[in-house]
Order: sequence, then C-alpha cells, then structure tokens
Amino acid sequence: MELLKKSYDSVIQVLEIITANPEKLLDQPYLNFPTFSSAGLNNQSTILEMLLHQFRHLPSHTGQIYYIAKMRKGYLVWE
Repeated sequence: MELLKKSYDSVIQVLEIITANPEKLLDQPYLNFPTFSSAGLNNQSTILEMLLHQFRHLPSHTGQIYYIAKMRKGYLVWE
C-alpha cells in the first residue's frame, strides 16, 4: 500500500506541474531506453504522447485484474 501511495503521489505531482505549465506537454524528455516495437513510443515522444499511451494501455490491465478477481471469487469456472 505504501508503494501505491508513493506512486500515485508522484503522478499527482507531475499532473500538477503540467496543469500549471501546459506547454510542458509538448516537451520531449530524453529517455535513454530502447524502443519497444509494440509500444509506439520512442526517445522523441512528447509528454502528451506518453500520457495518452498510458491512458490507452490502462484498461487492458484493469480488465485482467477484474477477470482474475472473478476467478478467485469462484464466479468463473473452467470447464
């Protein structure tokens, strides 16, 4: 829980900075990571592109968590 709290605090802090300075959405932070072919992001991506990618990606994981929770509760049965 503590890790989740720290993570969300970091996200809120970044969103507050962007709210105060909307021009930062077009910044291109250099992330020294290899490009993932499936990610669609690279080291020239803007902050806006990165945020949109995260928001498009989140529902799939939410669905996975929901599915696993239903399995654990016994609402889904393998036949």
